[in-house]
Amino acid sequence: MIRATSFCLCLGLCAVFNAAQATTQPSTEIVMYQQELGEGRKLVVTKEPVVLASALKDLLPPSIVDRANSAPTGFFSINVELRFASGQSLRLWSDHRAIHRERPTEYGEYQVLDVVVMPNRILLAMATVGSQIYLHEISVYGRTQSYGLPGLDWNLLAAAIPAPPGRLSAKWSYDERQKLVQIEVVDFLQETKQHTFFEQKGDAWEFVRVKQWQETVPATQPGK
Repeated sequence: MIRATSFCLCLGLCAVFNAAQATTQPSTEIVMYQQELGEGRKLVVTKEPVVLASALKDLLPPSIVDRANSAPTGFFSINVELRFASGQSLRLWSDHRAIHRERPTEYGEYQVLDVVVMPNRILLAMATVGSQIYLHEISVYGRTQSYGLPGLDWNLLAAAIPAPPGRLSAKWSYDERQKLVQIEVVDFLQETKQHTFFEQKGDAWEFVRVKQWQETVPATQPGK
């Protein structure tokens, strides 16, 4: 049923999401997630205000500036930082993103789905533009690794559209016996909630789908 009505549903969800977006961008950072770590430390995920492309013209390659229809209108960054009671901060990871004229909702499409702090790394699951999901392994001392989950493996619509709040969720877990990271992604549309379980592929920062199931949640019953 979901597949048969996916086109109409895509249009409806896009309209709802677009209507919910603010017409102006914020002038200060947005805290997307924060977690107290004790000893005066806090983990924070922030989204910076948009910097207009016109302020960066001399720093951008001509191939981007001269695009007639798809040139970026602005840029912003998403940051993961440790902040301390002393006022100091340590940026662990930053991702620079562009906003385009034909897709003004891009700034609002980023969502933190789940964060887990482990002894030697921080795991961050994020929904990005068009309901893409990226899994990041962030280290205080070492390199950051990222992996994009294939949409066809978990997406009920099989379409890259903005995800309104409440549609997507995710939960990290860790298999102590196998020493592997796992994550469950839930896509909730209409009365269908689809659960997809992914597991890390050996020592590589790659994930494979290991199981998937659906449940029906009546419209009058809040999502679990």
